[in-house]
Amino acid sequence: MSKVVDIISRKTAVKTALASEGNLSVSLHEPSVVMVHASAHDVARYERAGKDLLIHMKDGSVIRCSGYFIEDGEQNHGELVFQDDATQTLTHVEFADTGDALGLQAVILHPTETVLTSLDPLMIDSTFSDLPWGMIAAGVLGGGAVGALLAHGGSDGGGTTVIDNTKDVEVANPTFLVSDKQGDRQGLLSTNDVTDDTQPTFIGTGQPGASIQIKDASGNVIASAQVAANGTWSAQLPAQSAGTHQYSVVQINGDKTTSAGDITLNVVTGKAALTLDTLAGDNVLNAAEHGAAMTVSGQSSDLASGTALTVTLNGKNYQTTVGDNGAWSLSVPAADAAALSDGVHTVAVSGKDAAGNTISGSATLTVDTQPPSLAINTVSTDDMINAAESGQALVLSGTTDAEAGQKVTVTLNGKNYEATVNADGSWSTTVPSADVAALTDGNYVISANVSDKAGNSSNTDHTVTADITVPTVSIDTIAGDNVINGLEHLQAQTGFVE
Repeated sequence: MSKVVDIISRKTAVKTALASEGNLSVSLHEPSVVMVHASAHDVARYERAGKDLLIHMKDGSVIRCSGYFIEDGEQNHGELVFQDDATQTLTHVEFADTGDALGLQAVILHPTETVLTSLDPLMIDSTFSDLPWGMIAAGVLGGGAVGALLAHGGSDGGGTTVIDNTKDVEVANPTFLVSDKQGDRQGLLSTNDVTDDTQPTFIGTGQPGASIQIKDASGNVIASAQVAANGTWSAQLPAQSAGTHQYSVVQINGDKTTSAGDITLNVVTGKAALTLDTLAGDNVLNAAEHGAAMTVSGQSSDLASGTALTVTLNGKNYQTTVGDNGAWSLSVPAADAAALSDGVHTVAVSGKDAAGNTISGSATLTVDTQPPSLAINTVSTDDMINAAESGQALVLSGTTDAEAGQKVTVTLNGKNYEATVNADGSWSTTVPSADVAALTDGNYVISANVSDKAGNSSNTDHTVTADITVPTVSIDTIAGDNVINGLEHLQAQTGFVE
């Protein structure tokens, strides 16, 4: 497909016409209108490489406008217009401000198209009514007229220079982009970026049929591709080791080697992780701990010192950073700990690794502030220890809702005895007969204490009475001399028992 491009100075209106059967390269030395004799619909895409505009046509050819984005002192730069010779339509194509492209890497541009009736709005100091060749609107000079103009070398002598570029003015310069397709943060990479994609993908443009080579810092070719007919290419690197890598991209077209530039990437391969240490000593917050500040700590791997972390508990966020040894910690204020309701709470920690991936960990914290119930059963059926019982072992028992296996400490007369909670909540212990025999008459308090697995404790007391002393019986002297005579024999006799 033959291409005709007019380069028209926006200040002087001097026109240079170029023609080519393949790729076309033009250099702009001042703000100019680049008028392509084709439809804007014939374009596959637009790219910016530094200050150059690359127009990729659907037939695979490329029009490179060097210096298109260079501005003069009044911020004037190149303007792109398509003249559809079939419909005599002028289409002005503009691009959103993309800033300078990074080095030689190409940036995709997003066009905005506007239909014009003339090129006058794009001129700075002249209008097309001033042009010696009299082109005011597209309809005035059709496609045939342009062809004639080129064929006859601009015989009207009106400031038009005609150049025949049918032999490919310049081989299309190569461009490239690098993309990360792994992890949370994917997309295009810039030089010195960190990536967790160990096989990053290079894509770009170049001269159709040319060979593209990607080399490492030592000059070794580690990947290659051939530029397709539409001027595009892509290559994926083999697995890369962790560390900093420099890559250079070159295009080889016959005996001509053209550099597309280089890029440095920091490849990370480690799998970062976050863990939490045991909370409150046993992952349970009991009544005693409930009103105190709580330390939340943990460990990390493959996260740089100083990496910001967020800990979330009960809807609140707390901030900390990774230490030099990978450990991290923070303190949850006492008021926030006290606000935790009984039940199970999730403590979560999160941060981002060097490649931008979100790393997280979590643990559960059970809040149990309720003390267990505790009761002591009646002792010896009547809470009395009599003389007969004082020489025997004494069973002390009770109930609790503390977990099975928990220990109950029972105290009687200054001595401690231990019981174990059964599955049904009952417990019992035996006071040896010797200890029971040591009890004297009087009241005794039996104390019991138990703690649940959360560490909440309960105490209770029970009173028992010891009545050990056996009453004595004595008989006074009967009839004054323990002899009942005849007279006394007929009388009633009395006495006292003590």
